Amino acid sequence: AIKDCLVEECELAQYFLTILNLSDEKKRWETLISKEDGPSVEYKAKLSDSSDSNMKRKKLFYSDHTQDFVVRDVRRTLLQTVLSFKGNLGDVNELVRLIDSQLVALRDAFRVPLESGEDGCQRVATKLLNLYRTGRLGHYTLDTVPRNCL
Repeated sequence: AIKDCLVEECELAQYFLTILNLSDEKKRWETLISKEDGPSVEYKAKLSDSSDSNMKRKKLFYSDHTQDFVVRDVRRTLLQTVLSFKGNLGDVNELVRLIDSQLVALRDAFRVPLESGEDGCQRVATKLLNLYRTGRLGHYTLDTVPRNCL
């Protein structure tokens, strides 16, 4: 596996998205796209609950990127961005453009504010890699780093 100290998390997340975009995993996610646009039903239900006694619990639930509804939103976002992409995945420049748009779109899925700037990319990358490492986005093997590169 690639050690985090050798590669920045944002760069590693871009590498993972490259592998994901070129794989067939997204075909298995097509059933996740529904007619509903935006955040999942569970997330909307949590936001509509205005009880003060649930505010602390709601905040924790909202920020936990490992919750099933967040994982579904992440998968849906990744699938929608790749299906709506009109470019050529075989062209490196166009693939980079797709990945950049996915990282921006994932801010909404992970509930990372757009105002967070570069820190937002880091937060999205950290959460995305966490979901990858726990197998929530499919099972992939990133190539090992050759010993002569260490």
